[in-house]
Amino acid sequence: MDLSPALKYLKSIANPRVTSDSREVQSGDLFAAVKGGLADGHNFIRQAEQNGAGFIVYQNGNFTPGTPSLKIENSRKALGILSNFACGNPSDKLCCLAVTGTNGKTTTASLSKQLLEKAGIKTGLIGTVWNDLCGSEGKSQAFMTTPPADSLSRMLQKTAKNGGKAVCIEASSHALDQERLAGVKIEAAAFTNLSGEHLDYHKTLENYFAAKKKLFHRKPPISTAVINLDSPEGRQLAGELECRVIGYSLKNSKEAAMRAKEVSFSPSSARFKLCWDGRELPVQTRMTGRFNISNQLAAAGLALAAGLDIEQIAQGLKKCAPPKGRLERVPNEKGLNVFVDYAHTDDALENVLRTLRGVTEGRLITVFGCGGCRDKAKRPRMAEVSERYSDVSIITNDNPRTEDPDKILDEISEGFSSNENVLRLPDREKAIEKALSLARPEDAVLIAGKGHEEYQDCAEGRRDFSDTKTARMIMEK
Repeated sequence: MDLSPALKYLKSIANPRVTSDSREVQSGDLFAAVKGGLADGHNFIRQAEQNGAGFIVYQNGNFTPGTPSLKIENSRKALGILSNFACGNPSDKLCCLAVTGTNGKTTTASLSKQLLEKAGIKTGLIGTVWNDLCGSEGKSQAFMTTPPADSLSRMLQKTAKNGGKAVCIEASSHALDQERLAGVKIEAAAFTNLSGEHLDYHKTLENYFAAKKKLFHRKPPISTAVINLDSPEGRQLAGELECRVIGYSLKNSKEAAMRAKEVSFSPSSARFKLCWDGRELPVQTRMTGRFNISNQLAAAGLALAAGLDIEQIAQGLKKCAPPKGRLERVPNEKGLNVFVDYAHTDDALENVLRTLRGVTEGRLITVFGCGGCRDKAKRPRMAEVSERYSDVSIITNDNPRTEDPDKILDEISEGFSSNENVLRLPDREKAIEKALSLARPEDAVLIAGKGHEEYQDCAEGRRDFSDTKTARMIMEK
């Protein structure tokens, strides 16, 4: 793909800027027309010209813009490359670490950032919950896991300008499929796992995996891949790569260079020995569950790739805080064991419930739902998992969006073999209240699906709603 005419244009102007939003175009900007899920940027080329665009890059149609232009085969990829160029290729000034996988991205990225910062490396974060660009303003709420390419490049530019030396990026399958990381130099990337998710978008699991693999098959190539060898897809991916591979495992895989052994859990912590290069270092962390230890191994691998030594990593893991809404314990004076987690796939829900089942003396009470206008195939699977591990399942609204909430609950219900010990309460606050009213001190309550989110998307629009705040309010009554 020859972008030289567009690059020449950007070099010729004082303050180059690239955007794919015609509404944001300012005088002299390069506008990249990209076809999105809801709108096609090619339909807004004229608007971009009227707003002062100095150059147009497009992919479809036979436009004859009055503005200098370039037709190329992939305008999404061009957007990433050009926007990073306009920002001075900020990833060249940063150690960029990325993580992808169905589950564990947020925890792995958060832990990686914390490990680097505890080693004295000023590190940014771009992810699902927070964005932190190393500025004095601190972190800000994120609105999508991986921002559009033009926004991402400006965020990286700001991170470098603020003195950041590294950045941890969550790379979603949508972002990888849509080339949002094009033009970003990735030093190391981690693959956590793969299970059925986003099939409303990708259609097949094979397409979904192919999108994830794009993070590892890129130009320029990554230096290090950190791969979960307990995952069949991880083992397959590791076999395809020519770069350095740090494989990790909780199952003592012989191929894994990094392992965890002598693992034990409490409801709010875990102990294990971190094994690397013939050494075994004891670690006690503030996160429980095998899946969280797996995430910590992934973060440790990324930290090694960034130049930390294993002793720094082992000491750092002891001090790392769990990210918001990831098996987050809700403090209360009633002595109840209440947890909020973002688990919104059957695989993630099983990981969390299996963990809680292993440390709960009494009953396990689970509140969950499924998002509307998203992958429908997982709905009955979520019910199967909840029934397998829970003593009581309470199904409720998640983010129904514009889909009929009752229809979503009907489709979830199809996964239960029996309606015994299943309650259906569409109002999420009432569902949480019911779960807490049933709980005794020896029980555990899991409120799953929304985690860190402080809103609920319904047909009427977005309303304020936090699982953690709601549970706390109810228990304070």
